[in-house]
Amino acid sequence: PGNTVWFRGRLAGIVDWSGAEVGDPRTDVAQCRIDLVISHGLEVADRFRDDYERLAARPLRDLWDFDLFRGVRALLEYEKWLVGYYDMRLRHLRPADVEARLRAFLRRALEEGRG
Repeated sequence: PGNTVWFRGRLAGIVDWSGAEVGDPRTDVAQCRIDLVISHGLEVADRFRDDYERLAARPLRDLWDFDLFRGVRALLEYEKWLVGYYDMRLRHLRPADVEARLRAFLRRALEEGRG
């Protein structure tokens, strides 16, 4: 959420302020999905993925692997991250709810990886 740029009420871009680099887009999609899982839930994260794939006109193969990698990190650090979410006025987020969302996200990534 802190990496979005808005213009006239519309999303104009997504910027990685501290670590911009050229790389695999699945890394950024997975991280954005983690942010959405934390802030809005799994359904919103899935809609983001679906819209990304539709607009990019190509599927993100093996995204589960990137979701899993980013999700484990989030599960280990979400309590520290919540401070930033609270700064963005997302004070309704409770640690127990965020942990449950992340665990559900990780369970599903593992299931997708098993194929």
